[in-house]
Amino acid sequence: REGGGGACGAARAMAAEARAARNVALGGAQVASRFGNLSVGSGLQAAVCARDRVRLCHLDGASEPVDVCVPLARTVLQARFVSLDCVEYLALASNAGLHLFSADGASLSGSLEIGKFPRHPNLNPAIAEACTTVEGVHGSSLLAAGTSQGQLAILHFDASRGRLSVEHSLDSQSGCNITALATSIAYVASGDEDGNIRVWDASNFSETSMFRFPGAPCSGMLVRGQELVAAFGTGQIRAYNIAHEHQLYEFDAHCRSLNAIALHATRQLLASVGEDGFLNVWELPKGDRGTVRLLSSSHHKDAFHTGVAFSQEETSRIVTAAYDHGMILVW
Repeated sequence: REGGGGACGAARAMAAEARAARNVALGGAQVASRFGNLSVGSGLQAAVCARDRVRLCHLDGASEPVDVCVPLARTVLQARFVSLDCVEYLALASNAGLHLFSADGASLSGSLEIGKFPRHPNLNPAIAEACTTVEGVHGSSLLAAGTSQGQLAILHFDASRGRLSVEHSLDSQSGCNITALATSIAYVASGDEDGNIRVWDASNFSETSMFRFPGAPCSGMLVRGQELVAAFGTGQIRAYNIAHEHQLYEFDAHCRSLNAIALHATRQLLASVGEDGFLNVWELPKGDRGTVRLLSSSHHKDAFHTGVAFSQEETSRIVTAAYDHGMILVW
């Protein structure tokens, strides 16, 4: 990173600090999940997990927040807006399994109970079974869903029958809780709480690459072309070349645990949030050339950030969610 020093020192030295535009109330709900707990849909709806349900709210305040309840769920671990065959849905991962709702949360489109997910051959009875993460597989009717037992299930959604079924079962081999997923047209990647990252070819789901950061939970991942960008609980961000299986660069992004990252749709911008209360915006290099630059840094006092997203529109609005806060912030 240009300028040297730690993330906190660089953040305090920023002359132009991005300010929060406004708060959007969640109607009394409190954000509960730790990693990647925020998703923004094409209709400017933001989804955050609030213990046993998901709260949907409009970024422009065009409608009142609404709850999406998951049958038999005690804890909803992740909410994601996904596109399946060009139709947007809201996918919810929980201890009860995976539930697919219409994008407005009004109707249940399909579900798969946790008991029907593939199980690790050496199932650990001490670890409660749950679907922990979910992402859509680009340009298809497939979903990638990770579990607390380290299994990655590729699910097929039959919209005509409203049915979710297991198409492929990919074993992470570690048996560790899958904490992050990333997908692209070419790849599906999973990261777990022990810092293991595995990458599969999205065309045939054969394993192509593996990267390790022992002892550091992977809290978020993104794929752009042949580059995999991964965030870790140590506060560091690392980038890898998938095809050649080597590290491109790394940098210290936060003083404490880094809980979520988001990539701008058209620019080389990466947003990161963590337990230190900072929202940082970085300019990433192309490949292994150039340097990572900290463009802006904003601090939200007493905030334990758990999610970040760029809004899906022409502006560069950034949305963040924080643990135990009854609101999201629009920057």
